[in-house]
Amino acid sequence: MEIQNSSRPLKDFNELIAGYSSLKLGPSFHPKDWANPMWAEADTFSPYQIKGFLHNRESELLIGPALSIQIPLIGIDSKIKDLSIVEQNDGRSYETPKNIVGRISTNEEFEKSVPGWFFGHLESPIKGEGNVFHNLPEVADHLRNGDPVYVHIKNHKRDFVYLVNKSQVIHKSDLQLYDLGMDSIMLVTCANRPYYDHRQLVSARLIDIR
Repeated sequence: MEIQNSSRPLKDFNELIAGYSSLKLGPSFHPKDWANPMWAEADTFSPYQIKGFLHNRESELLIGPALSIQIPLIGIDSKIKDLSIVEQNDGRSYETPKNIVGRISTNEEFEKSVPGWFFGHLESPIKGEGNVFHNLPEVADHLRNGDPVYVHIKNHKRDFVYLVNKSQVIHKSDLQLYDLGMDSIMLVTCANRPYYDHRQLVSARLIDIR
């Protein structure tokens, strides 16, 4: 095809045409725009670049307790404390996290490590125990929009990066802790203001160790 009445070199047009078939073009689009790339906003989505390693994940996950958690997209940043079992009149239960994210391990192998269930208050107007997971409900909106949500859990040596894959709300009576395995974590907070009789569960899977 001959291009006429143009001051641009033919080389420029060839590079432009070649760009449409480039494998590097698609990943720069937000997933929600993949079906309509003509309307994509390329600067709104930056795919996570894995730079760490997973082949030694078992030994890395066991080298020390989780110390902090960050979810940059929704502004969560908190220290982590392993929750202890306390004696009460009606039996034994875990202590509640106060102004911190509390961790419960459901596997003896990971008792003082990283994997487990992570609990934080949505808000605590009566007991005044903080609201470290106040923004956790926003995760559901981001998932519906196709936004990747990354959770960073750090110990004294590594940054463990998790990608959220599910958010759901259940009644508190249906909440049962189970072994999540090595590669997954669960974040839990209250839901259904002002009754707080439901729980929001956000699950994420390990994708990187840095």
